[in-house]
Amino acid sequence: VQIRWMSPDAMKQLYSTKSDVWSYGCLLLELVTGNVPWAMYSDLLEVVTRVRDKGEHPPIPENCDPLLAEIMLKCWNIDPNERPTFDDIVAILGEED
Repeated sequence: VQIRWMSPDAMKQLYSTKSDVWSYGCLLLELVTGNVPWAMYSDLLEVVTRVRDKGEHPPIPENCDPLLAEIMLKCWNIDPNERPTFDDIVAILGEED
């Protein structure tokens, strides 16, 4: 697993579907920008410090679709219990049809 896609809890070796949801938010960011999350940092220790120790999430680009930005922010909630489930994400995306 790549550090750039890992949640703060996964970096502390607490794995769950909620840590997978964080990674899904990173995948969305990657699809929107064409870049890996945290692309501005070549030093992976900086990424670990920002995510695990400071609870930060990758920045959302200014031109991001508001719905995708909302989903990413929900996926990146620092509290794993507050992150949506994959079923929740499907429902949110289905509302836009």
